[in-house]
Amino acid sequence: MPGPGCKALMLVESHFPAFKLYELGFRNVVALMGLALSNEQAALITDFLGPDGRVILDLDDNKDGAKCAQDALTRLKKRLFVKVVDVSKYGKIASFNTRRVHLFTVIITD
Repeated sequence: MPGPGCKALMLVESHFPAFKLYELGFRNVVALMGLALSNEQAALITDFLGPDGRVILDLDDNKDGAKCAQDALTRLKKRLFVKVVDVSKYGKIASFNTRRVHLFTVIITD
């Protein structure tokens, strides 16, 4: 779980990509555990991060992932900086490559 002072979160759809990112050293990963971001989840995220918070949406490269990304973007963009990762450029979540990991690092620390 992300600790105090965290200003950026990566949102993924399920536990597998969350574990994979955690293995790669990213401790600020949250799994939605579904195909939509609920109003309650959006409120928890925005309250946790505060007005300067950043969210990276790294969702599956399929129809459901695109729908989830659009829904999450709509719910969060009014209060937070939100970046949707175009995962089609980087391959499947199981095969994180250097470019994708670098992108996360830049967005989080920038």
